[in-house]
Amino acid sequence: MHMPSPGLPSVESRPNAGKWPRALQIALRWRLPHPRFIRLPAPLLAPWPALMVPALLLVSGSAAADTPAPFTLGDALTRYWIAVVGGATVLVLLVGLTSRTLQLNQQLSRANARLEQRQQLILDSVAEGIYGIDRDGRTTFANKAMERMSGWRAAEIIGQNSHELLHHTRPDGEPHPQETCPVHATCMDSQPRFVDDDVFWRRDGTSFPVEYSVTPLLGERGETIGSVVVFRNIAERRRQAERIRQYEVEQAHNMRLSTLGEMASGIAHELNQPLTAITTNARACIRLIEAGRSDAEHCIQIVSKIAAQAERAGEVIRHIRSFVRKELPEVAPVAVAEMFETVMVLLGADARRASVVLTQRISADVDQVLAQRTQIEQVLLNLARNAIEAMAEQIGERRVLLLARRQGSMVEFRVVDTGPGLGQGSPEYLFEAFVTTKPQGLGVGLSISAGIVEAHGGRLRADSTPGIGATFYFSLPCASNAGAETMAVTTADSEKPEKEAVQSMAATVDSAGDRA
Repeated sequence: MHMPSPGLPSVESRPNAGKWPRALQIALRWRLPHPRFIRLPAPLLAPWPALMVPALLLVSGSAAADTPAPFTLGDALTRYWIAVVGGATVLVLLVGLTSRTLQLNQQLSRANARLEQRQQLILDSVAEGIYGIDRDGRTTFANKAMERMSGWRAAEIIGQNSHELLHHTRPDGEPHPQETCPVHATCMDSQPRFVDDDVFWRRDGTSFPVEYSVTPLLGERGETIGSVVVFRNIAERRRQAERIRQYEVEQAHNMRLSTLGEMASGIAHELNQPLTAITTNARACIRLIEAGRSDAEHCIQIVSKIAAQAERAGEVIRHIRSFVRKELPEVAPVAVAEMFETVMVLLGADARRASVVLTQRISADVDQVLAQRTQIEQVLLNLARNAIEAMAEQIGERRVLLLARRQGSMVEFRVVDTGPGLGQGSPEYLFEAFVTTKPQGLGVGLSISAGIVEAHGGRLRADSTPGIGATFYFSLPCASNAGAETMAVTTADSEKPEKEAVQSMAATVDSAGDRA
């Protein structure tokens, strides 16, 4: 039972107490605790309820009234207008921000669409095929050139394993595992790669030669998420290279025929000598037999001379046939001595007629080189002929040396003469087409020779000192290792080696090598 505080009437005794504000009703029912539970003196606690009532009435905003006033929307707007205005403002801001966000998203979507369209237009305008893959090898995009070259549409290949569609077989027909594919390797180690000779496969099962580069595709955090392949169909380039190569072969062959035609008189002399000897010995043998003064031993000697001269003539013909025939331009091991011998045989008569001592010197550690024999013989023959012709009007010694010596893994070929030299200026211009120092020359011999040497991976160079001579030299890769250091020397103007000529030319070669 609630006990009213001293000095205050109870709520129930007040008129219309049930209509008072709730806070006031609670306050009037409040009981003062017993003084024994409060340490403060009782006289200080007695006035407390009397002080609370006015305060509660003040807070409640209204005094006890006989009839309560109704609470309307107007009262709420009047009393809480700040909250209403604030809420409305926040709502308007939220609506505005939402609208702006949607507008920006639409603009961003349109910008992304334009950017993707522009990027696709750029990809499609490139002549090279371009496609991308992820780390699992699945195609992520492809341009129009890729579709055109492979026969696959982008919609068909995107999401598919590109290796199984484009790169599944090697050029030799063997299967190509994905683990050894350069495209897959770039995805794994993030290293760019370039392959200059490979094949891709079309949708119809045919292949085409390509060269391609692979570049890693990086994500936002710098990690490799795939790779981009840019490839080019090189079938037309190969056909053009083959046509150029065939043209060069034909040009070199025609040049050899022209050279052989220019040397026809000398070659005829080379063949005439053994044929004359054969005829003379044969008639002598016939006369001895007719006179009855021949014996078996004498006849054997004469026939042996006939056979030797026939072999000599056959050797000349063999070198001529080897020089003029069309050989496939394939590089193979070739003996240096055999190439020098061909030059010595074909130029022997011209050298003797011009009073030129033609010699050769081959280091013992030189055996074979990797070359196309007929073409290198043509280069040596052309250089030696030029040297002989350059000394046609020279007074004094006339010597030409063919030299081959080892330099590491290469064999250096030199054609050295004791002529007037090449004159002033750089000798490099001599290798240009239609440049010549001969009154009747066409200027194509050195140009063709330089092209042949370049096709073998070398470079034809020249060095000259006026009044001392000129040196033309180039290098070819060695095909084998040779043995001890010895010198092999032969001459074309006599059966015996001219020791003094070789020693003189050796000094010239050494000085030319120092200048080079």
